[in-house]
Amino acid sequence: MGWGASAKMKRIVCASATNLEATVQLTDAVVYDMNAIGRSHFNYDASVSPFEAVLRFWKYQIATHPAAVFGFHFDSAHLIPPERQAFLQSIRYKPTERDVFPEEIKIDGRIYRRGQEPATGEEVKAMSRDSIPVSYQRMWASRAGKAKLWRIIAELLQEFAFRLTAKNTSYIIEPPSGGRFCIPGTKSHVHNWGEADQKAVALANELSGNGLSVTVCTIDWDMIIAGLCCFTDKVFVRIARLYKERETNNVFFSAKAASGKQVDRVFEYVCPAKIGNPSQAWWLLALGGVDYCKGLTRFGFSGNQILELIQEPADGTILLKKKKSVGVNLPLIFELLSSFTILRRKVTCPNAFAEEIKAMTFCMLYFTGCGKFRDRAGPDMSKLEIDTSGCVTIESVLAKPIRPFFHQL
Repeated sequence: MGWGASAKMKRIVCASATNLEATVQLTDAVVYDMNAIGRSHFNYDASVSPFEAVLRFWKYQIATHPAAVFGFHFDSAHLIPPERQAFLQSIRYKPTERDVFPEEIKIDGRIYRRGQEPATGEEVKAMSRDSIPVSYQRMWASRAGKAKLWRIIAELLQEFAFRLTAKNTSYIIEPPSGGRFCIPGTKSHVHNWGEADQKAVALANELSGNGLSVTVCTIDWDMIIAGLCCFTDKVFVRIARLYKERETNNVFFSAKAASGKQVDRVFEYVCPAKIGNPSQAWWLLALGGVDYCKGLTRFGFSGNQILELIQEPADGTILLKKKKSVGVNLPLIFELLSSFTILRRKVTCPNAFAEEIKAMTFCMLYFTGCGKFRDRAGPDMSKLEIDTSGCVTIESVLAKPIRPFFHQL
């Protein structure tokens, strides 16, 4: 998942928690969200077999790092929550309706450049650990090909963990099939999370709780919001590689922007716990939204006012924690939103606003780990009700009485 704030806004919010490093930062453990970083690491032509591709990944990412623990986490499609399924069907994989240009081709409602269309069924069938009949880009574009390639990569990582294991090092693999393989060790069942990023969050919390420093490797900025909800200051997120100008220290986000300048490549690390307290994660969601929610700016709530609440939190706590449950302080949220200066609204529907509040509440509880043993892990939102009866404006929704919503961990 991503975070919908602009690149500039992300850096403003994370400035006090960010380090730019010329070399990889060393921690006791390294945890990979494979579905986030995998496509950049496994992006070869057909001359490189999956075996060779994983061997290269191991050689350059694992063998060179002195960490005591490595974690590799993959999406498990059969475990993702209904909210994720709805997003994939209605947004990410929604059929495209625009016209197709001559250099393009439309397959199953989606448009591809010719030569980059999904691998065929026969090509997917022909793929093995020792050969791939088309480019990785084409295999990733195929739903069946993508699923099979992830399975192969996970199996090869497990094999390499046995064959190439380093002294005093543990490897934890959470494959697409679910469960957890520990090497050395056995398979275990520790949660039902379906998304790789939430599996990575769970392991990072587990390891840091045992006193280890942890790097989480991803490119998805929602990890920063999840981390703000639950990470300690021992957990760092390696979120990007940037370009830093040698003379001025100016930072550029792309090779195109850095073109013609004397720059060095640097790693961008963020320690989410240093952004502020966990309650501020709500306002990060409000500012830009993630896959599960869209945020509040479309309802006219000022991005600048939201940023002020991130940088200088109001009195009170939004994320409420008890021994065995976590809650979202909806009365405080409604009170704070009632004090906003409203700008022009793109969306004025009270019911749409109530649904957005529910979606953001889901995200807060999801990121903090609620419902990890449900059949499809994640919080059960069926008991959260926001009364919109008789409401014709968003202000009238905010004026209604409401209670904090709690969920068991």
